[in-house]
Amino acid sequence: MSKIKQKIFSKYYIEDLISKIEAGNVSEYLSEDPFPYENKIPPGESLVEVNEKFSLKISTSSSSHFDLDNSINLYTELKSLNETQASDARLWAYFSHVNFWEYMRKRWPAEKFEEDTDDLFDEISVKNKQANFIISRYHLKTTNRRRLLRNGISRLWWYSYLTFDENRADPFELTRILLAHQDKAQNLLERSLGSNKKVLVAVLEYLKFNPTLTREQVRDKIKEINLVGGVKNLHLLETEEILEIIK
Repeated sequence: MSKIKQKIFSKYYIEDLISKIEAGNVSEYLSEDPFPYENKIPPGESLVEVNEKFSLKISTSSSSHFDLDNSINLYTELKSLNETQASDARLWAYFSHVNFWEYMRKRWPAEKFEEDTDDLFDEISVKNKQANFIISRYHLKTTNRRRLLRNGISRLWWYSYLTFDENRADPFELTRILLAHQDKAQNLLERSLGSNKKVLVAVLEYLKFNPTLTREQVRDKIKEINLVGGVKNLHLLETEEILEIIK
């Protein structure tokens, strides 16, 4: 497949879209038609290259969304991204509104905002929960780790980026563990601890051998690690030592 320069929205266009969403104008996010961006403002161009026909898997089932396959495939396609590029709200907004609009409408339909189990609504000033849902899943109002893991497309890339290990027989082994326990590991990824690769690997290794732990039990483990981090510099410990602490 031929490579093309990936287009992006402008910062000002995104701000305009978000302000309209905050005002309750969300009809364009409820339509199956392509998002009408071309009628409003011409997109810019980035330095990122993508295969012209690259797409994400779309599921018709409410219980299976191909998150693992899509995470691996998207990361493989955009492996050249650095963290600065992968934190660009203009890039992810264009992906969610244009390249992968059909995927977004199936995976994160704005009509079903009340089914979203991630509690992000208290972080956004807008009282309209549907507007909050659209902003968190289709946009990046800020580019902190928590938001990057909520956007419908950026989350897929970051899941693999944070867990990819080329030294393993399966470089995506940790990615598979993470997404098999996505509801449990989300709590760690969104904390500052999640930026510590050794801690993240240790928790995923623990989940690998303790797959029946409940979400609450994993949350308690992470709280304990936080307490340990208050008296020990976890950055100085090896993964095996952190794993022993978790055990």
